[in-house]
Order: sequence, then structure tokens, then C-alpha cells
Amino acid sequence: MKPIHLPPALVRWINALDRGEDPSELLPEVRAYTRDTRTALEAQSDHFISSEDAVDCDNLRLMLDGLERLADGDPTATQAADAAFALISILRKFSSTRTRTYFVDIPAFDALLVAMIATLQGRGSLDAVRVRIPAAEAALRALESDFSEEAARHPEEIRQAVRNGFATLQAGLQSVTDSLESAARQVKAGAEAASAFARWRSAARARAAEQMALPRVPVGALPLAMLLEPCTDWRARADLFADTVLGQIQTWWDARASALLPAPDREDPRPAVDDAMQQLSLALAGDGSELPAAVTALEEALAAAQASEMRLEGALGGPLEPVAETIAGAYTESIPDLVLREVAEVLARPDSPPRIQEAAGCIQQALVEGERGWLLTALALVLQEADAVRAGAEALTGDLGTG
Repeated sequence: MKPIHLPPALVRWINALDRGEDPSELLPEVRAYTRDTRTALEAQSDHFISSEDAVDCDNLRLMLDGLERLADGDPTATQAADAAFALISILRKFSSTRTRTYFVDIPAFDALLVAMIATLQGRGSLDAVRVRIPAAEAALRALESDFSEEAARHPEEIRQAVRNGFATLQAGLQSVTDSLESAARQVKAGAEAASAFARWRSAARARAAEQMALPRVPVGALPLAMLLEPCTDWRARADLFADTVLGQIQTWWDARASALLPAPDREDPRPAVDDAMQQLSLALAGDGSELPAAVTALEEALAAAQASEMRLEGALGGPLEPVAETIAGAYTESIPDLVLREVAEVLARPDSPPRIQEAAGCIQQALVEGERGWLLTALALVLQEADAVRAGAEALTGDLGTG
């Protein structure tokens, strides 16, 4: 069974209880998590996609109340973990219902349509619709701006169809209070046309990117490549990049760094990437002469990070997949130690392969010493065993095929 991953704030709290430590210093993190989750939940509870969706929302409120009572009391680690796992299980289900798109590809338009349909079916209110109009209007303005730059590339009939779609969408946004049903039809028709243009735009940008030597960065590669090209308004472009795309790259790297699993025999690559990000920021504040070197440094640091990390793909689909995910989750603080301890006890059985028994010993060392580096060694051993199991299965399949 795949493990359920928890927020690090809850894991740190559960681990403190498990070790018999005073968790009081960690409680502000727990309360901040429940407060933020409740705020996000209330923002989504102004309409419901189904009766089951409404029940899930009510259950989440109760579970958040229960978790807060535990944080204010003197729970055991098991009680805290059970409450956290129950909350996250329902929260994942509720979130997946709310984050998928139902009618059109563009999330802001789809969220508005979902609220409109829910309200027409008696599971929402006009307030739920109104509060989502500004995001839809912003998305429409962004598409109109892009279209104005690219309209000349289209035949007149295509240009007119897109303009009509935008106009229909705008009319729907403005007529919500007049007739919600009519407005919903207009928003859906206009959003479908806008989504078609957005798909074309994405495809066109992908084709353009293929023809350029893009920097090897996972976020912001195209605007960074354009910034490296000579232009008369470089300062303005650099400032815009620093205000927008640089933050997106940093956000991506922060999330990536927190989930990175460096191989135990390799140097931790994260400080080098942090340094390269700082170098890029300084280059953007300068005259541009240092930008190529900064981009190269970032490319090299990210490549080194990718080369030095362990990947779980080798264990996917095999019997060791949940073991590898649990160890990795414990290292990145998304799996509590009490779950890790149970896994170690299973791995340490006498009939386990030697590598797996060694991995169990490493996990025990991590739990006793509090040194998480042991988990990376344990994960490396489990992935080696997964590779051996897969190789053995492939060899057996080959033998059966030739027999």
C-alpha cells in the first residue's frame, strides 16, 4: 500500500510526541497549518460539486477541530498520527475534486463555470460566482493581450472567431446578475473559444522553443533565453524577469530542494544551486554582462543536482515501491517515524535479503541517533535491491520466452 504523506509541520509534531519530547515549540506550526487549511477550505465551501463533496467538507471541518483539540491536549504519537492521516486522506479527495477541470482547460474559467452550475443546481450562491469573476477577468485580459501580439499570424476568419469568443465570454461575465443560466451559457461558449486559442498559443510557443537554444532550466527557460538576446529595452526586460519569472524559478527550486534525495556518496548539491540563484539575481540587477555566466552556473548546478540524486523510478511497480516511498518520505519529513519504525521491523525479518536487512539497520540507526543521513543509505540499499529484483524478473521472463 502506498504511504500517505503528511505536511512536515504535522510530522515534526508527531515525531516529537513519539520521542517523548515537549512539543510546545512545534504547536505554532501545527496551529498555522490547521488555520491555513481551514481558511482555504472555507474559501471553497461556498459551493459544492456534489452531495458527497459537501459531506467531505463537513467532515474536514470536524477533523480540523479534532486535530486542534489534540494539539491543545496531551495526545500520544499514535493518536496524533491517526488524526493526521484521517484528515489528509479526506483532504486529498476533496482537493482532487476541486483542482481538476470539468468544462474547459483554463482553471479560472472552469472554476467560475463550476460555481455557476452548482448555484443553478442549488448547491451554491451568487456570492460563490461573483468572487470568482475577477480571476476569470484577469485570465481573459492576459489572453487578449497575447492575442493582440499574435493576431497577425492568423487568417481573418480565425481572428474573428477568437474575438467573438472573447466578446461572448466578456458578455457572460457582465450579465451574471441578470440571468445566471444565460450567463453560464455565454461563459462556457466563450471559454471554449478562449481555451482553443490558449492551446494553439502553447503549441506555437513549444515549436518556437524547439528552434531556440534554451537554457537548461525547468522553469522560465524561454523568457531567460529571450533575455540573453541583444535588445534595446534589456533593462526593462530584466526588471520584469526579476519581478516575475525569477520568483517562479525560486519557488520551483524551494519545492524541489525540499524533496531532493542526494545519493549518500555524493556531496549535497543544494548549496551550489542556492549560490547560482543568488548569482543570477545579482546579474539581473547589473548591466547584463554577467548574465551568460550566471545562467551557465545555474545550468551546471541544476545538472549536478539531478545527477547526484536518487530516483524512485527503479522501485515503481515492484514490491519495494512502498518501502522506498516511506524511507524517502521520512527523510523529507512527510512520513512520521512511527510509520518508519514499523517498516524497519518488517525489513529486519530473518528471511529478508541481506541488503534489505542492512537497510533496516540503517533505519534503526537513524531513529536512534536522529541522523537522517542514515535514511539515504537505507534508500540506496532498497533501490539496489529493487534493481536486482527487476533484473531477476527480466531474466526469468527471457528464459521462459526462449524455453
